[in-house]
Amino acid sequence: MNHLRNISELEEYYEKDAELFSSFVVQYQERYNKLSNRALHHLAAIRAMEVANGIVQWSYRLKKSQALTVEQTRECMQTSLGCIYTKNINGVEIDKSLHQVMDEFRDLYNKGFKNGDDGAMMHFYAHSAAQFSTIPYFTMKNAMKMIQSNFTCIFTEKYIDAMERYILRYYDA
Repeated sequence: MNHLRNISELEEYYEKDAELFSSFVVQYQERYNKLSNRALHHLAAIRAMEVANGIVQWSYRLKKSQALTVEQTRECMQTSLGCIYTKNINGVEIDKSLHQVMDEFRDLYNKGFKNGDDGAMMHFYAHSAAQFSTIPYFTMKNAMKMIQSNFTCIFTEKYIDAMERYILRYYDA
């Protein structure tokens, strides 16, 4: 678990209360460890898409020089949210065992990022860390390749590459 301390977005939670944050990560890992291989593949695909979309959205909000246009940024968001709300990615229905956790994760995101709820942010990042530490490396690599093959036309190569770099930090830590 200590290897996650070096992930920039997790540092704050380890500094505030490492024991509490670690306990949440372990709690969520136990939940994700019960998922079938099929569900883990679906979770990996959803997470890869969410990360790509998140990077696009933050680039736009921060007015980065290479941010996508407002129209492209909206299309990325609509694609990602469409998958989350329909529980379908690339024509495949997401394993039903993930439906509830997807809704919970989205709720934590909204409470944390949009409403400034620090507790929700901590749980969001604990879920995220648990997901990346539970999804096998090759499963995640395959999911990222699927996102690249099917969604580069929407997210662009730049943001697909950024998604891969972001995710692989969890496996390299």
